[in-house]
Amino acid sequence: MATVEWVVLELTSQGEGEDPEVLRKALNKSIKGGEVFIPAVITSLGDSRVTHKLIDNYVFVKRTFSDQFFFKLEGSRYISSVLTVSKTSAGIRKISCVKTSDIDKMKSQLVIKTEQAIEIGDSVEVMSGPYKGIVGKVFEEIPENDSVQVFISLRSKKAILTFPRSFLKFVSKEADSDQTPLSPYLNKISRTRDLMKRAQEAVRVPLPSVGGVLSKYQEILRLVSWAESLDCGLRLLHTPKPLENILDSKGDPLTLSYERVKMMSQFIQRGPALAYGFVLSEYKNDLLQSKCETFQTLVRMIDRVSEIRKSLVSIEKSIPEWKPGMVQNVIFDGHNLAHRIAHAFKHLEAPLMDKDGNPTSLIYGFLKSVSVLRKRFERANFYVVWDGSKQRRSSVYPEYKANRPQHSGEVSTQMTKLREILTLLGVNQAYHPEEETDDLIACLVRRHLHGKSNLIVSTDRDFLQLVIYTDILMVPKVGSKPEILYDPDKVVSEYGVTPSKMVYLRALSGDTSDNLPGVSRVPKKILSSLLNSHGTLDGLYSSSLAGTTESQYDKIKGFETQARLNYTLMLLHDELEVPITEGKSDLDQAISILQDLGIQADKIVPPFFTSTQGFIKQG
Repeated sequence: MATVEWVVLELTSQGEGEDPEVLRKALNKSIKGGEVFIPAVITSLGDSRVTHKLIDNYVFVKRTFSDQFFFKLEGSRYISSVLTVSKTSAGIRKISCVKTSDIDKMKSQLVIKTEQAIEIGDSVEVMSGPYKGIVGKVFEEIPENDSVQVFISLRSKKAILTFPRSFLKFVSKEADSDQTPLSPYLNKISRTRDLMKRAQEAVRVPLPSVGGVLSKYQEILRLVSWAESLDCGLRLLHTPKPLENILDSKGDPLTLSYERVKMMSQFIQRGPALAYGFVLSEYKNDLLQSKCETFQTLVRMIDRVSEIRKSLVSIEKSIPEWKPGMVQNVIFDGHNLAHRIAHAFKHLEAPLMDKDGNPTSLIYGFLKSVSVLRKRFERANFYVVWDGSKQRRSSVYPEYKANRPQHSGEVSTQMTKLREILTLLGVNQAYHPEEETDDLIACLVRRHLHGKSNLIVSTDRDFLQLVIYTDILMVPKVGSKPEILYDPDKVVSEYGVTPSKMVYLRALSGDTSDNLPGVSRVPKKILSSLLNSHGTLDGLYSSSLAGTTESQYDKIKGFETQARLNYTLMLLHDELEVPITEGKSDLDQAISILQDLGIQADKIVPPFFTSTQGFIKQG
């Protein structure tokens, strides 16, 4: 029996972004009678639909047609190409196929993916809603409504959000919670929750179960009080005449009223043990009293814990509201990105060119990088900030950035065209001819966009001094180095100081990219420890530098002049006026310019115009 094979088809950008059900129906019309397998399933919850994909950008069709039939599908609306192996000696393309067993394996993996038992500590990806694409850690399970709470830390804030399980895709298990701790923020909340769970057990103690003990104890206290106030009580116990005779006798010296005598009668009935020689005062200090007093103290503590728990629950519920729910503004350090793109494309054997032979590699690389983040943060406003003159700092220190090469003419030409395209894509741009990018971005996040959720994209660590929970620095992936998101917790964990002290630490350690020297052969741990102890450069240099060796002391002291100069140069200014050119989206004009440059518009444009995915005709 012949093995059934499946042809692998690569989707276009429109096909990749299409709803799997819509895509399946469309392909069934084109491939009449053919069986189509899309490695994705849809989970519905109320009005929301979540797509769980196993493999992006590919579909599989059972090979019941000729190879030529499949090749005719290439360049259509949804199909970009047919996956093939190398050509035969006769130059004929040979279709690459997978077996039915492979398709069955993918189907079983989809079942696992959609029914994955997500547990506390697992990394998960949000598959729907405003947080789509964000990866977080499961913080707590809520079994009663089949949902979990996820700790999100990939935004300009940290928050605990609740999602249905069907909205999440399992990513990985927590290998070792001791070796890979969550942020201090989460650890504090986790410890508090653990404490509250234990306290709840105490709060749930059924107090009526000890009510009998308390009642008897209080009765004994009353008996003691009666006995002490009525010292004649004991004499009554030894009276030879019955109590009734005493009540009737005339001339008896007992002057107590009938009610008082009646009370004493009750005393005699209830406390015979007291009446026969027990020292009443001992009952005030016996084991029962001690235990009851301890219990009363615990009751008061439980009440207090209950009040604290209610306050903490209220605070926890408000935590997500303290910080914006998503990134609102993405701000690119324009020249920083352009420099990295130019360096990456410098060694290409065949650089990208337009039809007239002009280089376009920088334009394509820059736009592609912005496009990727545009797709990731589709609701955010985008800003690109460009460098002006460095003269203000160079006049103070002529060697400032003197080690940086000048841009060539072709780079400048590409950047001019790049700015034009960015405007047409709706990207805002900021530029001041006499100021540098760093200061303009400081003005944006501290003044113009203050209080909003801002993401700064740059490899320049000078921006670490701007970091707060709503202003995060993203250092993009460079080569084998992964992407890093710096919030205040990440800054402290990596550098040992808070963001407010980073400008002092960098003043001491220097910055080779800006041609600013640092104090030599003194570990950064020593410098950060000194700053944590003394706060600023002034505090540090007015101290005895306790904790340093003699050699380190001499080097730090001898570096004071340069450290203060570095601080002056590294401190970002946020009082400047920032001229902003607002983006004016023009789809047709953007496509026209990109096509003139020989750049495929469908590789760049769709994320900027979300309603136009697949707008470019194929073929």
